[in-house]
Amino acid sequence: MALQLLDFLPIEMVYLSLVLLIILFFEIGFQIGRTARSDNDADAAGALGPIVGGVLAMLAFLLAFVFSMAANQHSVRKENVLQEANAIGTTYLRTDLIDARYGDPMKTLLREYVDLRVNHLQDYSVEELIKASAELQTELWNLMAAADIANPGPNSMMLTNALNDMIDMQEVRIAGVLYDRIPESIRLTLLLIAALSMITLGAQAGTSGARRLIAVIPMALAFGALTTIVLDLDRPGEGFIHVEQYAMQRLLESMQITP
Repeated sequence: MALQLLDFLPIEMVYLSLVLLIILFFEIGFQIGRTARSDNDADAAGALGPIVGGVLAMLAFLLAFVFSMAANQHSVRKENVLQEANAIGTTYLRTDLIDARYGDPMKTLLREYVDLRVNHLQDYSVEELIKASAELQTELWNLMAAADIANPGPNSMMLTNALNDMIDMQEVRIAGVLYDRIPESIRLTLLLIAALSMITLGAQAGTSGARRLIAVIPMALAFGALTTIVLDLDRPGEGFIHVEQYAMQRLLESMQITP
């Protein structure tokens, strides 16, 4: 997985860092506003009000857009799990169409293939999982080729198509995990607008002479929480939000009941 902004930090540290950065930017704006404040300009704080409202509205819009993007990508990953489970299940059933000399070993390999996804996701890195899956796919394909050579016909063709769909679905899932992420430019834009919003809000507070931390701290906590959720959704396999493997679990249970 290509590292993006803040990916090097655990998700807990991401939240803490965002909260501290928001408070820091507010304090920077406060110091700017206090320095620029003039005793003869009593309406300075009020004049900044529309500006603060505008940048906060822009921040809210962009945050909603990015959250929607991350949530949609998460939903696609969940759908990919279901599609892959269906493809594996179809392949498993169609092994009955070929000679048992090849079909039974294929069933065993398919059970190992699903077990790898259900019970060992946390035991390997993404690269190791891809390598282990590729090795099982190679063994399955070799058995399929041997079965087709021994007894070519429509049955082996049906199984070949199912196995090919199963292998293709893994590539779809890999793309969803490694590459279909929020673009780095959007992340940077979100953080930049957040920084400008807090600086502007701090400048307004500085011109009035009151920090109003009782309002700023909850805002920083809320923004940090929502942004952390967005980044967590965009980091599958890490953090607190995971793509559940219920479809794979049910498939493995059915394979074990009817070997």
